[in-house]
Amino acid sequence: RVAAAMAAYARHYAALKAPRVIHWKPHLGLVELTVAVGGVAVECRVSPARAAILAAFEGDTTQLTAQELAAKVGLPVGLTRRRALFWVAHGVLREERRGGGAAAALYVRATQLDPALHGTLLSDAGAGYDTGGGVTLDAAGPGGGVAGALEALTPYAPYITSMLQTYGGLPLDRLHSLLKLFVVSPKYDKSVEQLATYLSAQVAGGTLALEGGLYKKKSAAAKPSEN
Repeated sequence: RVAAAMAAYARHYAALKAPRVIHWKPHLGLVELTVAVGGVAVECRVSPARAAILAAFEGDTTQLTAQELAAKVGLPVGLTRRRALFWVAHGVLREERRGGGAAAALYVRATQLDPALHGTLLSDAGAGYDTGGGVTLDAAGPGGGVAGALEALTPYAPYITSMLQTYGGLPLDRLHSLLKLFVVSPKYDKSVEQLATYLSAQVAGGTLALEGGLYKKKSAAAKPSEN
């Protein structure tokens, strides 16, 4: 839809300004859009690729495999999954791990958003999501966004680290389930969206790594030997 509008504009420009023509660079710039789910409205400022990923779920489309989503947006599967991480981290999409490898991972459109997101601005500008981490969230009120998630999840950091080390890596939903099952003091009662935001911030900070949909404790870099 966006590409069609850009093509139409280019045709009109060429007719009015001949011999000048427009050559679009669709990978550059930012797209401003509003995501509204269940009465919660969030303003977003994201790259064209991430806007295209979200647009793939318009209308009656509620879920797509990674391979189907990649075909719709015209990107490789691995790159599509990295771009989609932004939406997964904020609960706009949910990623479900299935057998069949990365291409079979299922993305499901959210039916509700965290009420704390209402009135916030989500932006991927400078967030580092293209390489698997980072979150930028400007919250309208106190306790929201990344700062709120860090404050809420920090007491559970030792449990998160222990579980990731024990299992060698866990997907978001599995880690969330384990925390709910085993952490009772303090009782783990956070949302999966809060956990996703916390984990993404840890990836951006270099504490954790996200590989193939699994969050892992990042190995310490080896120190150079001294001769």
